[in-house]
Amino acid sequence: MQGHVDFTGKVLSVKKDSMGVEIDVAVDPPRMKHIVKKGSIATDGVSLTVVDAGDSWFRLYLIPDTLEKTNIGTWKPGSLINIETDILAKYIEKMLEYGREGFKEDSDAENDSVIMAKLAEGGYL
Repeated sequence: MQGHVDFTGKVLSVKKDSMGVEIDVAVDPPRMKHIVKKGSIATDGVSLTVVDAGDSWFRLYLIPDTLEKTNIGTWKPGSLINIETDILAKYIEKMLEYGREGFKEDSDAENDSVIMAKLAEGGYL
């Protein structure tokens, strides 16, 4: 995580159980392109893992230690939170943009082609 705020989300629900707290957060659907299940996300500056994700929401699960050492323990339904998505998703999006629009004159087309091939090989294209 880079320490930037990309956008905000709204806490939908906070459900406590014997092991921790499950929190669902709503975001505008276009923002979900950078949020994936088991991916990284930062919420109010705390780097976490996404447990699940839908079209306009994602789920976090926090253990008591995380709740005690961060401000997340104060969240309640309706709380607005700052969100930063994983930088890797942003880089992939940028690389795909070059692939769709063609390579710019000042780019290294050979290296760009190698990158695109690796992305395809990894199942990202």
